[in-house]
Amino acid sequence: MIISAAIVVLFSLYLAGQIREWLQLTQAPSAAAAQSSQPAGVAPDLQRMESLFGTPVSSSQGYTAGTSNSDLTLLGSFVHADPARSTAIIQLSGFPPQLYRVEEELEPDVSLHSVHPDRVEILRGGRVESLYFPSVRSATAVPDNLPDYSDPAETEYVDPQAEMLQQQMEALRQQMEGATSPPETMPTDEQPTEDD
Repeated sequence: MIISAAIVVLFSLYLAGQIREWLQLTQAPSAAAAQSSQPAGVAPDLQRMESLFGTPVSSSQGYTAGTSNSDLTLLGSFVHADPARSTAIIQLSGFPPQLYRVEEELEPDVSLHSVHPDRVEILRGGRVESLYFPSVRSATAVPDNLPDYSDPAETEYVDPQAEMLQQQMEALRQQMEGATSPPETMPTDEQPTEDD
């Protein structure tokens, strides 16, 4: 009985020590927070908060609002899940449209910075500018030498290989039709029956 009473006393002392440590831990941060907290209505220190979300963007690469004042026309943007693999079709005035990859140079001191579904961003002289799709397609955006996709019956030129292929297809079709319907001279498997 004395042993069990000694165990209860030792356990009580241990439990009291643990509760005291827990109270010190829970009260210490609130006391420190009360000493360092700002009074209500005072603006937070922005310089201290600046590093919370990483380093700020360098001021050498600023974004300009609006469109790029250049002789570039955006004709297509192909956005890939990996931004480095995205491409865009851009036409420089006086030149045919060309496919460009991210970080590829369009003209001296101008390169493709990033590709988005509605625009691309170009890097010109250290500044990022947005290049949007034209609101109205200009005549220069459409090449002059478009292929003629008119009805083949209207064209005068007939490809000899296509004509030969057409004839072979017609011959095969006729053979297939002939194979499905048996000739009339061929005997049938049915036996004639007599009506009594």
